[in-house]
Amino acid sequence: QLLPHRMENERTVKVTAERFIAQQSFVARKRETHKEIKILVPNELKSKFQEMCAESGLSQAELFSRLIDKAE
Repeated sequence: QLLPHRMENERTVKVTAERFIAQQSFVARKRETHKEIKILVPNELKSKFQEMCAESGLSQAELFSRLIDKAE
């Protein structure tokens, strides 16, 4: 028989694994219509971008897309 703390650890592992699988499925679906961009920017620019995201309530991907759309 499992000890209570061992049972809790196994539940935690199961939930973590389920979330990981769900995230992998989400990413796989997104990759059908989206492409990943990896860039290196100065620290100050990244901080400013994160502030802009927080202020607008948008994700980094959403804000980046909107900025590109506006530039066209």
